[in-house]
Amino acid sequence: MYQTLCQVLTDHVSRQPEAVAFFDGDHRISYTQFEASVAEIAAGLQAMNLPPASRIAYLADDHTTAYALLFACARLGHVFMPLNQRLSAEELHTLLDHAQAALLFTQEAGRKRLRFVLPRLANLHTITLSSDRAITTFQTKSQPVAARSGGDGGQACVQLYTSGTTGRPKGVVLPERCFFAITNAMRAQGDPWMGLQNHDRLLLSLPVFHIGGMWWAVQGLVAGAAGALLPRFSAGAALQAIQQHRISQVAMVPAMLHRVLSEPEGEQTDLISVKGLLYGGSPMRQSLMAAIQARLGCRCFQMYGMTETGNMAVCQRPEEHQPDNPGRRFIAGRALPGASLKIVLAKGDEAAVGQVGEVWIHSPAAMLGYHRDAEATAATLVDGWVRSGDMGFVDEDGFLTLCDRLKDMIIYAGEKIFPAEIEAVLTQHGAVAEAAVIGVPDPRWGESVKAFVVRRPDTVLRKRDLLAFAKQQLADFKVPKSVDFVESLPRNASGRILKRALRAPYWAGQSRQVH
Repeated sequence: MYQTLCQVLTDHVSRQPEAVAFFDGDHRISYTQFEASVAEIAAGLQAMNLPPASRIAYLADDHTTAYALLFACARLGHVFMPLNQRLSAEELHTLLDHAQAALLFTQEAGRKRLRFVLPRLANLHTITLSSDRAITTFQTKSQPVAARSGGDGGQACVQLYTSGTTGRPKGVVLPERCFFAITNAMRAQGDPWMGLQNHDRLLLSLPVFHIGGMWWAVQGLVAGAAGALLPRFSAGAALQAIQQHRISQVAMVPAMLHRVLSEPEGEQTDLISVKGLLYGGSPMRQSLMAAIQARLGCRCFQMYGMTETGNMAVCQRPEEHQPDNPGRRFIAGRALPGASLKIVLAKGDEAAVGQVGEVWIHSPAAMLGYHRDAEATAATLVDGWVRSGDMGFVDEDGFLTLCDRLKDMIIYAGEKIFPAEIEAVLTQHGAVAEAAVIGVPDPRWGESVKAFVVRRPDTVLRKRDLLAFAKQQLADFKVPKSVDFVESLPRNASGRILKRALRAPYWAGQSRQVH
């Protein structure tokens, strides 16, 4: 069982040196070639005499270079910090400044985007990648840096910024063990989980700047498998990669899966090679799960976790999926080996079985803390437990059901309402593409339920018909009191719906912003 990234490469270069580590466009990168790139980049970084634990930022399409930088940083004790290209120049400036980044790798387009903010980052050195984002990003006469042989995985390795749906993003600092701790615990208990093997081929369609994408790519390397990189996600590119490389294992969020299965060319694409699907990030609609089973017929694993927990801590296995059981439709799964769950009430007491409270997670893969933010770290990391900010309950069989975000909860006349439940019902209507539910001020009831709905193209849907549909499945007090039809929902750079933007016009001038 591995403890560090260096151990992963050393082992596979020894055991299967010419096996493919990455499919990157038209290139096949063997484990030996990847190790050589890591060693060369590490030598270049070492020659710069950067301070220990320097933040090394990456702003470019997903490419083997990104993962070579990750491994090179781990080799030298630096911290890899991939950035979301969808962020604005000012947002990127905020993150680079907060991180006190020493070095930024970016493409020419990225440098042009940042041309007005780079002068304000006097201590940041920028290296422009070649047009093909070649692995050899800078030349050095230094000798390649050999892999470390030891280490317990406790050193800071990665810094990822939260999406900032409720405020300023925070830099989550993760140790190397975040890639290994949970899977090592599973192996120790003889739990095969997805059973990744060196003959597998993984689709790497989740971005490197997201913990899910980076973690999934590393799991492929741990197994000695090959990963097919998509520079940026598109449904067409994903379908092409699955067919071309005979992809056996896929990780996507439900929105990506919907786009793939809705792609017209998908009907002609051979997807028979797909044996396993890992998904998470948002609830899976029953209709989408039915479409996945009809088209792919593969084993499905739902994961739940956070950047702060080092990715997954909870999993719903294929045999635990019960889409036709209303009581189990919204479960996230059970705690994985090595991880623990508890539900905590507002006053700090632990909840009873079936009682709703905040989900707290204990994981050996958890973050070290938030970079330069001791107050936020203390508020989130309590005695080794990560406060998720999600509301949920655990049943008598240990299954976690998620209700909603703590900050999204609506209190109507003393009743607690979770928007996710209402959104799940609304999106079951055939004419609804998306829905977002918020609480708005109500002088009589405290808050009332308001829905924003995006209709499917070429459909007709009236408010009264949608509300009648909702009343068939929801208690009266949960049915929206008002509905606005909109062209789209506001989202942040990671694609999450910005409910604070929806709330803003209704809560402006209020003495309190939530229930």
